[in-house]
Amino acid sequence: MPAPCEFAWLAGEWTSTEHAVSFSNTAYGVSVDGRPFLIHDADSGMWILVLGDPDAFGILIGLGLRAGIARFSGDVTIDGVPVRLRETLRRVQELAIEIRTEKQIDGNWQLMDQCVLERVKPPN
Repeated sequence: MPAPCEFAWLAGEWTSTEHAVSFSNTAYGVSVDGRPFLIHDADSGMWILVLGDPDAFGILIGLGLRAGIARFSGDVTIDGVPVRLRETLRRVQELAIEIRTEKQIDGNWQLMDQCVLERVKPPN
């Protein structure tokens, strides 16, 4: 994997109380369950987080991992309604990631969803 290896630690099987997730390293960044998830733009050094499911789609932009935290924000569509969204990925321990999703309402960020992913099996 070229320069965008700061998220290489995501590779592998993860699970939460909601569902299982499989991250893979790719030439462009990281995919989740075979779909693009984090794409690195080498020219700007920025990262693009791709949302693409039946209920929510769009892209969020971020600077990448800083002190174990990556924050992405942008305008997306959820259930057909435009929303300003912010997603934060934070390593809470070596084998766990907290994901917080917030939407902006009247200039303030309000928590929409929060989950913790735990690694199914430790990396070799």
